[in-house]
Amino acid sequence: MTANFIRRIIPSMHRGRWRLFIFLSCALAVVVTKSALSAVLPAPEDIVSVVPGAVSFEHQVRPLDYYLLKDANGQTMGTAFVTTNISPQVTGYRDEIDVLVGMNLEGEITGVRVVGHRETPELMRRVLDSGFLSRFLGRPVGDDFADIEAITGATITSQAIANDIRTAQSAVVAHLKELKKPASGLIVGFKPWAGAAAILALVVLATTASFLPRRRYLRTITLILSVAIVGFWLNTPVTIGDLVDLRNLGLPGLARLSLIILLIFALAASLFRGNLYCTYLCPFGALQRGAAGIGLPKCSPDQRVKRSAAWLRWIITPIV
Repeated sequence: MTANFIRRIIPSMHRGRWRLFIFLSCALAVVVTKSALSAVLPAPEDIVSVVPGAVSFEHQVRPLDYYLLKDANGQTMGTAFVTTNISPQVTGYRDEIDVLVGMNLEGEITGVRVVGHRETPELMRRVLDSGFLSRFLGRPVGDDFADIEAITGATITSQAIANDIRTAQSAVVAHLKELKKPASGLIVGFKPWAGAAAILALVVLATTASFLPRRRYLRTITLILSVAIVGFWLNTPVTIGDLVDLRNLGLPGLARLSLIILLIFALAASLFRGNLYCTYLCPFGALQRGAAGIGLPKCSPDQRVKRSAAWLRWIITPIV
């Protein structure tokens, strides 16, 4: 599936002018929409200012948009996020209010700044001049802010800020707690380089198996290992979401070295060896092959349905 997706986004649109027109139209619409609805990017100095002691940060964009704040020694001090980049967004008097919030490692709010808004200037001035934002400092996750009263004359705006901070803070803390949970799988406790080494060994085994098609047991062994290592241990299968991030120049960090190796292999294999990743290394493909091997029924759509669905890729590809 991944290999097919890669080949479809490589220029092969000469098969029909109408398909090319549809593809370009959707791509243009997506570019315009994304430009209008792009995520708020606060200034670097504002980001580090909301967590005391922080001097640098790392920007995380998936699945939540937030920043990891670090001190001069590279130690994580806390996190920061813009409320409008975290769902669900809360609307003020006129529109969403972009509030930059900093938290320490305990989930307590350490800094709040308004970095953008479309409110009436007088309403926002009342909120800022009243010291309303300072009332959130030290508040832990789960606090309902019931004792923080709205600002007279700017009730909707101040309430929107409080609701936005509460919901976004809860979402970010919940996400960070999930990251701290020990990995579930067949093997645990290995360093990142061990996972990268295992992936390299799988790549070599898959490549070898592809040149020895008669040795079917090699493919079976590779698929079983892909489920165990890629699927359960490392949990880093290459998905369309990863390819979309790559298209948007959202490269994974070195902490996900195993995913980087798989991405390089999937891209190179799709260009030079066809469905090599999907055939030998994709854990989803392995499970699908296993399901077929035990005799589960297959779904075979009508040819007319297939032809109609083929047109969808020219619309879906630029959108995703």
